[in-house]
Amino acid sequence: YPLILVSSWAAQVPMSEEFNLLLNNFLKSGGSSPEQLDTAYDSYFEVLSHIYGETSWLKRHKVVGYLVVYTQFLQFIFYMNAHPKMAVLTATVAECLNNLLHFALLFITIFLMLACMAHWMLGDYITEFGSFDTAMYSQMRMFFGEFIKAPEADDLHGVKLAMYWVYAWTFMIIIWLLLLNFLLAIIVDAFVSVKEDFKNKKHITDIVSDVIGVSYTTLVATRRRWPANKRLAEFFESVVENSEEKQPAWMRRLSQHSKHGDEEEENFPTCSPQELADAFPEFQTTKAVSIFLHHNFKHSAIELTQEAIANQDNDSFATMDGPDVENQVDQDCETI
Repeated sequence: YPLILVSSWAAQVPMSEEFNLLLNNFLKSGGSSPEQLDTAYDSYFEVLSHIYGETSWLKRHKVVGYLVVYTQFLQFIFYMNAHPKMAVLTATVAECLNNLLHFALLFITIFLMLACMAHWMLGDYITEFGSFDTAMYSQMRMFFGEFIKAPEADDLHGVKLAMYWVYAWTFMIIIWLLLLNFLLAIIVDAFVSVKEDFKNKKHITDIVSDVIGVSYTTLVATRRRWPANKRLAEFFESVVENSEEKQPAWMRRLSQHSKHGDEEEENFPTCSPQELADAFPEFQTTKAVSIFLHHNFKHSAIELTQEAIANQDNDSFATMDGPDVENQVDQDCETI
């Protein structure tokens, strides 16, 4: 789209030239004979039509540009999903989407019914409810707290005044007090659920640490000539697929059934360091494989060790010094 915009913009005549052409049609007409005036009029309307066309072109590109910018705004929000903690907006919306749809159905139904009642009962006396459209617009203003009492409500008397206040209090209690707080409760509950999910995932850190870690890992991978991440991902995916294909159908059903149990442990597909070295010629020695595994799983091992220290009943293990913890981390890395 930017290329189309630039190319079409270059084809447009500058507005200053259009103005000069429009003005010179009469200044340089050469006389006031009917033929000369007809020629000037034709040239004038030709330039004027061109100006109208350029104005329409500008309006169209403003609309298209707005759509492009809005699309980029949505892309920016979705790109935040690259990091779990930056994806809190989309994760919260996804968590509460089902409840939001049911809430929207309830809200729209009640909102339209109240607007119909206001127009039907009070439209002849209050300008804000004179039509169904203006009644809905007025209710939106009331929803955002712009006004509570209509200016013309003071002119009502008797039954009409009572009908107005019954409507107004019904709107304020159901829409403004209850449904608005329901909406906030749905969003807050989903946000709390997303935050709790983040706490259960030990591997999630902040975005600054992850950016630094990714940059450092890229430098180390380039220096040690490790395989590309895409190749590694494809290899591990093939390991998972092969492990599932080797299992009989009855064993796969049994493993899926065991996932629902609280005390059953899930068996993950594994591969040996030798298989990793055979799959990637970049790992020329087993030491290179060990360095690769130690670098990529060191933080996971630290988390496992810290969790083990926190949950360990053995006092001797719980009071380990720094070097002992590092040795335990190395052992965990070897286990991984």
